Amino acid sequence: MHRRKQALAGSCVLAFSCLSPNAMGGIVFSEDFNGYAGSPLFPDSANDLGNHRTIFGVPNTADGADSDLWLGARFEYPGSGSEPIANDIGVLKYGSGGPFGPYGNPAGRIDDDAGLVVRLDLTGFQDDVELDFDWRTFATESNDRLVVAYYIGGDLGAAGGIYDWFNDPALGNGDMSGSDATGAANTWYLDNWNEVFRDRNNSFQTETGIALPGAGGNVIYLAFWLDNGDHDLAKIDNIVVTATPIPEPGSLALLAIGAGLMARRRRAR
Repeated sequence: MHRRKQALAGSCVLAFSCLSPNAMGGIVFSEDFNGYAGSPLFPDSANDLGNHRTIFGVPNTADGADSDLWLGARFEYPGSGSEPIANDIGVLKYGSGGPFGPYGNPAGRIDDDAGLVVRLDLTGFQDDVELDFDWRTFATESNDRLVVAYYIGGDLGAAGGIYDWFNDPALGNGDMSGSDATGAANTWYLDNWNEVFRDRNNSFQTETGIALPGAGGNVIYLAFWLDNGDHDLAKIDNIVVTATPIPEPGSLALLAIGAGLMARRRRAR
């Protein structure tokens, strides 16, 4: 009898061990930009607002990002009017503005109605998608806000690219004309993006458990952008998107076998 119980217990362990290690939760995306810490691309002295040192452009793993899923985009009319999008996104050498303190490490940087966007393929994950991240604004005015929003669909652009969505004539049927200096005509953004966060705070904050759509296992774009920013900026760091993986059919069968064996073991006592 003792050997039989051992065999049943071993079968149960095997059944559960064959499941994905992330079966009860998994990381869809993460980014802390810390791979940039020793990058030779950072300038020797300040080249940005607030005496920051910045590598401008879309973050990528070749330079130290955790992911190559990033792209850059303009959402509304920029306050400065003429700055290239590539100069309004990037990575800061010291997210806190100095080499000391709890956030004295690289962080993502956004400015002037531009943003960093990540294209997420949620195939194989359930709909319990959540977002955590750290953030702050820097030298912002009263109307400036860091905005986090998502778009459902995979047709806006490819990772690594930079897109002027504000002036794109294919979006919004002309509603994104740069002639509207306030950006109020950007109905494409208002009608197609879903905001999950909007705030301003000139010290670092942590947000956790922000719900995102599973989109039925499809692609979504997740954007971090500075609304109304004009020669000021926002910082983002420690971004994590989690969801529960959908078990494979074979794993479900093993799980059912394990549950059945455990039930038989209880009845045999």
